[in-house]
Amino acid sequence: MKFAARLRGRAAGAGHPGSVHSGSGRPDFDRLVPIRRDLGVSDAQMLRGVLEAAGIHAALANENMGSLHYVVATDLLVRAGDETRARDILARVATMPRPKPLMDEDGEPRACPTCGSEHLRVYAGPVPTPLPGLRGSAGPADGWFQCLQCASLFSDRPRTRFSALPLALIWAATLGSATLGLIWLINWLKWL
Repeated sequence: MKFAARLRGRAAGAGHPGSVHSGSGRPDFDRLVPIRRDLGVSDAQMLRGVLEAAGIHAALANENMGSLHYVVATDLLVRAGDETRARDILARVATMPRPKPLMDEDGEPRACPTCGSEHLRVYAGPVPTPLPGLRGSAGPADGWFQCLQCASLFSDRPRTRFSALPLALIWAATLGSATLGLIWLINWLKWL
């Protein structure tokens, strides 16, 4: 806990107005320096884990804000004394390649309507329907996407006018059954 508090103080510049040297004239190797900028939260946490496994203490700037809002980027910070070693370690880390974002008809990247992430994939499999217990099926060309960040499914195609037909048929069957049941109940009460 003391290390995390010290990292927060160093990151905020407490007692160090941006100089490499402390007030005593010695180099300040405890000062935090960014070694990777503008990372997503998951990438930053992965790289921090790599550094900590190698024995280098690392901190993430904007870690909590980056996980709350997808626009805020996270920076990976290490002590100035560990900077060279950390850069050497991270140079050997092979990160997963980022897929190109899926584009919509206007040429803009598609984004998840739930979390705003552009990390999407074309989805093929069972899809939700308006009726509980019934599942539809989507193929690769049906316009369904899955967000890799929040795992939500969405379609960018408008619903056709026949997509409400199964819902209307089930409502008709339910109301027809209720009407027939009410008629039967009235006739049974007359018989008593």
